[in-house]
Amino acid sequence: MWTSRAGRMHALMAWLFVSGIAPLALAQSTQPAPANVDACTADPTCSAHDNQATAYFDQRDYSKALVEFQRAFAAVPESRLLLNIGRCFFRLGKAEESIRYYERYQREVPQPPPEPAELLPRYLEESRSVLAAQRAVAPPTPLPIERPPSPPIDRRWWFWTASGLFVSATALAIGLGVGLSQPQPFSPTERIY
Repeated sequence: MWTSRAGRMHALMAWLFVSGIAPLALAQSTQPAPANVDACTADPTCSAHDNQATAYFDQRDYSKALVEFQRAFAAVPESRLLLNIGRCFFRLGKAEESIRYYERYQREVPQPPPEPAELLPRYLEESRSVLAAQRAVAPPTPLPIERPPSPPIDRRWWFWTASGLFVSATALAIGLGVGLSQPQPFSPTERIY
């Protein structure tokens, strides 16, 4: 079958490649990603939003960081992003919202990694104490608005306008009444029988 040594060597190499290396390559491609790489880091859209959010958070622009973390979570619902969203809400003074996200993280990740497991109770305690303080502070009662005393009636524009119209209407009525009630003057061409 194989007539030369080169042909046999070629066949052996092909057999080794197909039987040994190809299955090894397939096995490596089907292995799951390492445990330290989360789904957000693997997704380019989520990773871009996450990186931008982290930059905004470091700059203390928490409202922009919140928007970017929410966009990252919308792209890939990675549980760790819930902690970041909750932290942004806390930094924005919205303790009640931050508690909701921390508790959601607790429900979704019952056995968190060591660092979040250590930080989460502290975050919850901070948020709950801020929320209690916010609720304890009663809103200030508004002061009644004092209106300046109203000017006397003879100092208002509408009084003089109405008075002028009344006087004019009265004078017109008197003038018409007197003018229309006088008898007609006697005409010499008129005869009386």
